[in-house]
Amino acid sequence: GIRPKHLSGAADGAAMLTPTVTSLEPVGNEVFVNLQLGDTTLVARLPPENPPEAGRPVGMSLRGRELLFFDPQSGRRLPA
Repeated sequence: GIRPKHLSGAADGAAMLTPTVTSLEPVGNEVFVNLQLGDTTLVARLPPENPPEAGRPVGMSLRGRELLFFDPQSGRRLPA
């Protein structure tokens, strides 16, 4: 599982993912950025300064140590 706080804008071209921005949801001190990567829909929680443009690809990186993994058959969370 990837929570919105686990995604961040890639700095200096160090993108691990390059999804397309489908829409933006400004909510005060942050922006929820809805993303599409192939058949997968993602949401990133970013600072409101310089938000990406809808319809364009954006470089994103993952905070891998915080990712969540689940057993596909039982649905139970696997230990880190």
